[in-house]
Amino acid sequence: MKGKLARTIEKKVYILPKHLDEKASALHLRKLLAKLTKLSKDQANYISVPVKGPYQPLITGTQWKADSDFQDN
Repeated sequence: MKGKLARTIEKKVYILPKHLDEKASALHLRKLLAKLTKLSKDQANYISVPVKGPYQPLITGTQWKADSDFQDN
């Protein structure tokens, strides 16, 4: 980047709001000739998530399993 704007923006990672992140994703996909679809109400009900998301649970930590948890009984 050159010019005044390059000197005024701090070099760091900026987190976009979800709606802007999804808009940017849709634009990138369009360049790849892909299309981002939206869940229908029936699809959302079937997988028990809201139509507008979130689609995955928020993960706040790591759960460890013992080897015995994976053995067949």
